[in-house]
Amino acid sequence: MIEIKSSKKKTWIWVLVGLGGFALLLNGAFRILDFYRGAAPLPPRGNVDPALLVLDDSAPAPLAVIDFSQTCLQMGEPFTVSGQGSADPQGLPLHFAIDFGDGTVLDGVEAEHAYTATGAYRVTLTATNSDGAADVSAGILSVGSPSFDPGTLNEIAFQPNFYDPRIIEEIETPAGGMVWGFFNAQADATVTNILVNGLDWEDPSSGVVWCEVVPGEFKAGEIGILRCMSNEKTWTDGAPISLQVETDAGTAWAHQGTLQAEPLAISYVAGRPDGSELLVYARNDGEDPVDVTGLLLNGQDVSEFALVDESPLRAGRTTTIRIPTCGGITWGERLVVTVLFTQGETTQPHRVTRELRLFPSQFMVGNWNNEDVFTDPTWRQTQRDAGINLFIWYPSASTPPELVLPMAEAEDFYVFTHVGNPSPEYIDAAKNWGDHPRWYMNAISGEPDIGNEKPTDVLQYTQTQMDLFGPTKRMWIYAACSYQFGKWGSMADIGGMDHYTVWAPKCNVNWPYLPEIFGVEIFEWWDHIEFAGYYTLAAKRAAEPRPIIIWTQGLFNGFQIGDKTMRCNTPAEIRSQWYQNLGWGAKVMLYYHFLQEHDPICPEEPEQEMGLLVRETDQFSDLIGIGEMTGNTAFAWSYDDQVDVVTTISPDGLVLVVSNLDYDLNLIAPYRWHEKTNVEIFVDPPEGFEPYAAWSPEGEEAIELQMVRTVGGFYKITIPSLPVARAVIIEPEP
Repeated sequence: MIEIKSSKKKTWIWVLVGLGGFALLLNGAFRILDFYRGAAPLPPRGNVDPALLVLDDSAPAPLAVIDFSQTCLQMGEPFTVSGQGSADPQGLPLHFAIDFGDGTVLDGVEAEHAYTATGAYRVTLTATNSDGAADVSAGILSVGSPSFDPGTLNEIAFQPNFYDPRIIEEIETPAGGMVWGFFNAQADATVTNILVNGLDWEDPSSGVVWCEVVPGEFKAGEIGILRCMSNEKTWTDGAPISLQVETDAGTAWAHQGTLQAEPLAISYVAGRPDGSELLVYARNDGEDPVDVTGLLLNGQDVSEFALVDESPLRAGRTTTIRIPTCGGITWGERLVVTVLFTQGETTQPHRVTRELRLFPSQFMVGNWNNEDVFTDPTWRQTQRDAGINLFIWYPSASTPPELVLPMAEAEDFYVFTHVGNPSPEYIDAAKNWGDHPRWYMNAISGEPDIGNEKPTDVLQYTQTQMDLFGPTKRMWIYAACSYQFGKWGSMADIGGMDHYTVWAPKCNVNWPYLPEIFGVEIFEWWDHIEFAGYYTLAAKRAAEPRPIIIWTQGLFNGFQIGDKTMRCNTPAEIRSQWYQNLGWGAKVMLYYHFLQEHDPICPEEPEQEMGLLVRETDQFSDLIGIGEMTGNTAFAWSYDDQVDVVTTISPDGLVLVVSNLDYDLNLIAPYRWHEKTNVEIFVDPPEGFEPYAAWSPEGEEAIELQMVRTVGGFYKITIPSLPVARAVIIEPEP
């Protein structure tokens, strides 16, 4: 018989065996009917009474289309704006007004203007028909460019560790958080020590897990950034804190104050790959609306160049701050971003500051491959057919950089290394080939939280690698246990995680869990598919405002009983995890894993699905790269509790990842989904974003979706079929 005992920490299934020997009673037909999700309820499905979402049957409004070719101007330089592409669906005559954003409004379908002050401007065309119906179309431009030069900095910032109570792990729940100090160096100096609350940060009594100042050697006037992480419960909102940076020239900076967790979070910072625009996303985690009032870059007030898409910002919403950068972006250099705001009805100024090394976004799909991918062209092409264009690589005598990197350039793929403490051979490759564009990044550490690596050791590796490569190479650290994500998320340039739901969800003991039987490891864990999303969200929050890279399950999942391989992943299992990870914040996806020995033992369909998913994602990957995952139902939702909707916002379009959560979680047999039809998704778009069309990728093709406007400015999209998961793209009006 099977006896099931549940508790908050574990669910144990004890399999009792009879006199005849070992008899495994769990089988592929066993369906889990329910499971323990944790203490937190599921997020609410939308913020609007569905009875109010009736169709807007008013006459169709005109379509305003603004056009101007010049986006970077000098003061006094004339430019022309046109609305000639506008039209009215009823054929009614149109009146045009053009607002240049500096107080100048001119009538007419075309107008010329010249600016008398530097800054960024939002130019808006309003087309109004003879019945009074109107539509607007806007674009942005810049007169001059913001400065990235060092300004004045003297402040601290605090980010509490993120905790999702839906995840149950066998370690202490997260506490503490990250503390930053920002200052200007007063003299040329080398950092010798950091004191936290009067103690050497390496003193166990300080409660600090790791701490550093970047750069470790600085010039007078240069920005210094103190970065310290603690898991101590005493590091909480309102707690006193003192910080002191010592150098060979004396005390470089000292601060006494309190830790303050601001309601506004800088959730993501991205630059357009061509360097033409910086995008800063800010999320309101508080209960009251906030007004974004300004922006600083490296301590310089650049508010005149910052255009805020949505302010006041309601609770749970994310706004985009757009900064045209006509002078370009210097990639790889550390950037300090400060958002100024007020909260609620008060005018008391608040500020939130974060830092990162900024690199251009580039969607890629990787694999944990063997060396044979570089020596066997046929096998390499099989990998490429599965959509993989990023391979793990260790410089060696058999795969030296002079072989691999020219091959990558010729065949249009990339490589990444996975090295912490560098060997002499690796150092030689980095010095001679480190600036090669096909060497995408280095993974400094993987799963250090369940390994034997100390944070101080990994921090030293990170510093060594950054010194070795300079600003040319991204550095990545990924962990496994969400309760530990805060310890690693901000250490490198990219955060991430390694968590699967089919067979190997690592740390989560939510449900189900089976022990060893007679010393044989029968089963470890399974997870509901949505836990891939929960873990991705936790990894993202730990890394903000940095991007994250996620390992997702590919063809093979290591599903074994004893040493016997049981089965491969199914297309549906691969698809469901792909879209959960992508939807909840991943910027690059890596398959774990697909090796030559898997090819003959697994069916073709899962391998084909891997390539299909990449071709689908390629259709909207640019939006994923520059956009921000909002992580709640503030922008889009379904009233069906078995439909998960996650929105990524960007000025160029919205990406809704829609997942079907109506499935059977089987223990040995594959998970089985129950197809949903005519799924209704409701959208409350960002302010100023007017949806124009909705479509969904299907392989290399796309299907148009029905989208209608409802009363109140909401939109309803109908998805005819949702077998497992899919993306929905919403394009803005031109």
